[in-house]
Amino acid sequence: MKKAVNSKFLVKISCIVGIFVISLFAFFFVFTALRTKGSVFSMKNQMDGASFIEKLRKFDENLYQYTQMRREANLDIMQSLLNALEKSAVGAEGELSVLKRWRKLVKLESTLVLEYEAAAERAVDRFPHSTVIAALAGEARVEARGTGSEETREKLRSYARVLSNAGPLAESSSMPLAFCFYALSDSLQNAKAARGTGKIDELFLIALRNFDGIEAEAMLINAALLKIVDSKKDEAAAFLVPLNMEAPKSNRARSFFANYAYDFGDPLRAAELWTQQEKAELGDIARAADAFYLAGRTANALQLWQLLARNTKNNTSDKKINLQSLYNIAALAEKASDRIAALEELLAHAEGDLSSSSALYGMALYTRLINEDRAIALLEEIVRTTKLPLFDLELFRHKLNKSHIDRAIADTWLLIDRNPLDSFIYRWAAWYFDFQRRFTETDFLISTAEKRGISGSWILLNQALNFMRDEDYTAALEELEQIARMPQDENDVSLEEDMWPGSANKALILEARHDFRGAYEHYKRARDTITLTENAYSIHKNSKRQSAARLELKMARCLTILGRKEEARQAVLNAAALDGDNINVRVALNRL
Repeated sequence: MKKAVNSKFLVKISCIVGIFVISLFAFFFVFTALRTKGSVFSMKNQMDGASFIEKLRKFDENLYQYTQMRREANLDIMQSLLNALEKSAVGAEGELSVLKRWRKLVKLESTLVLEYEAAAERAVDRFPHSTVIAALAGEARVEARGTGSEETREKLRSYARVLSNAGPLAESSSMPLAFCFYALSDSLQNAKAARGTGKIDELFLIALRNFDGIEAEAMLINAALLKIVDSKKDEAAAFLVPLNMEAPKSNRARSFFANYAYDFGDPLRAAELWTQQEKAELGDIARAADAFYLAGRTANALQLWQLLARNTKNNTSDKKINLQSLYNIAALAEKASDRIAALEELLAHAEGDLSSSSALYGMALYTRLINEDRAIALLEEIVRTTKLPLFDLELFRHKLNKSHIDRAIADTWLLIDRNPLDSFIYRWAAWYFDFQRRFTETDFLISTAEKRGISGSWILLNQALNFMRDEDYTAALEELEQIARMPQDENDVSLEEDMWPGSANKALILEARHDFRGAYEHYKRARDTITLTENAYSIHKNSKRQSAARLELKMARCLTILGRKEEARQAVLNAAALDGDNINVRVALNRL
């Protein structure tokens, strides 16, 4: 199962443009209130103060006339006056006086917005540490060019850095605006980008003091998400207290807490929250079904999947949910006839399109359940029309029982040659060669795969098994350790499938060395990994239960040697629950 919380969701601010406008006006109002009086008197100290003030007044008179009559002559005069004012302005105060008037003019005549932006950028070049000039330059840039270009986004980031480095007196007004500039520049779209802003925690906390309602809720959730990404779950929980995790009021909070519960080990709570959504969408119901299944509420999960299976809308997302639900129903059906019926409905809804994983694996499972001759005829047609490696392999496996072992080995190499770059085919061939004890074939297969650029955990696992056969346990352990260190990829099913055999084989080596404590820990890790990878999508569910039962017995043996009799007893009972027909499990039960 994939994690519910997607890191790309991390800091999406739904109303950021509105926040930006509110923040900018708040910032401008505060700053103007503090400085308007001082700016007029400071002009008297400039070298050409009287001339500058006279030009300011003349501009204001023309602006008033233009406001009343919209005369073109006044507009030309005002542009000339602003250009002259800019040249004679001294200090940041003078620049601010000019930019304030540019801003007023642009509100009346939007065609001058590019001239306003250019004047603001020139002011930033002259006074790069002025917070108010950075604020106005950011506004002018967004109004003139939007936020679509990387150049604009980089400008907004630079203005945000100026604002976020403001002193404590300007903190309450500049920090929310810095936050908005970062959001508009796409610097808060994921955790990595957000961390690059430098003061992201301060920005969130200060921004929270300035906003409420929907905006505050979004910030609390996103601040918590950043802490979760940093593996600081307790700090994340502190942000979530105001939102009331037990009874969230909004759909946004309810959806977040459902994802939170799903990822942190409470799938039942996640399912409850998803089903409580107002006007729950099909995606919410599908996630609730998955969560119920993980929580062991299979009946609830099936009920929801059956509901989703009745949805036959043709849009892509709904159809995908429909096919997934039918596959899950088939995978969990106890009777072969019920499985076949669900899969036939799935394939009918897919309409010959095998591009979705549900249709692809649904067809593969279907061919394993129907008559052999019919399955071979169907697979031959699919291979002829689609050239998909999975069905080439399925067809080969169906014909395998009718072939002599030497012919089967040769045909396996022909299968590989038809699919020279498909790593799954190589992985299956390695298993088959080992199963037939054709270890020289396995060695040559690994060599061929590496020459063709094929890699994967299966190579390390097979090399470890080779070393174990040669009783070179140190080298085997090194290979198995490499599997454990491989980066996790939620889309790499083969790594998940190799993780538990890797841990189990490591346990065998440690047990042979009489390190029973270490062996028990690795058997347990292997057992837990099987539990994690077993789900409704697995067509090998029963074999996994059998493997898990064997691991429980091995855990029981180690625990008995360690003197932990009650834990050993429980491990045997667990094995019986998983695979009660296993003769070794029965023997162990009789010994209790």
